[in-house]
Amino acid sequence: MTMTNSSQQQKEEFLYPTPPMNPDSDKSFLEIAQTNNLNNFATHLQYVSSMVVGGKMSVEDSYREVKRLYKSWKKSHKSLQGSWFV
Repeated sequence: MTMTNSSQQQKEEFLYPTPPMNPDSDKSFLEIAQTNNLNNFATHLQYVSSMVVGGKMSVEDSYREVKRLYKSWKKSHKSLQGSWFV
């Protein structure tokens, strides 16, 4: 059973929602991208935490997953800092 593109997109939007942005704010594209990046990181951490509390993941596995998520977030943050729209 394969998901269509629209159902896959709907799943992604449900699991990893983007925070609403104030249209009147003077945020640059970089600040918006960093906010979304941080929001995705926090959402993933919340999922890992819930899996540990629910008994679906061990503490050791969660530590490794959090470490992997942090490295991924840090790499993404650094790539945004070094990009052309700074």
